Amino acid sequence: MNIEKDIPGGQNPVEDPHNARDSAKNYHAGNETILVVEDHDAIRRLMVRCLEKNGYKVLSAENGNDALQVFENYSEPIHLLLSDVIMPEMDGVKLAETLQPLAPKMKVLFISGYTDDWNRYFIPAHGDKHLFHKPFTIPDFLLEVRKCLDRDS
Repeated sequence: MNIEKDIPGGQNPVEDPHNARDSAKNYHAGNETILVVEDHDAIRRLMVRCLEKNGYKVLSAENGNDALQVFENYSEPIHLLLSDVIMPEMDGVKLAETLQPLAPKMKVLFISGYTDDWNRYFIPAHGDKHLFHKPFTIPDFLLEVRKCLDRDS
């Protein structure tokens, strides 16, 4: 089953998380804590459900300001910031720049529906920040999360 979403950069289907368990069997699950920040509610819920079904502890926020509150109220380490790039109030890059001094071991994975040219301009080329494009399939998403968590930084 596919869910059609109006995602910047295309009208492609996003795979249903109910199939994610079967699709993800070839991918590594995890038990790390991930902060998901995405202003599109349906996409955020999809990512959260998919990650939780694969063993991750997931915190979520709909924008950068909410993510700062979640971060401040959470006392355990957050291993990965998984953030949309363009959001109202505070973009994902500013959020990462704000949080990284407070959690220097936290990895960052940006998600964007915009073109590579635009993202190269917007996202600084740091070794600890990576970019994944929307739309995506659940297996590709899980693999990219796992690869990002496993990278040395």
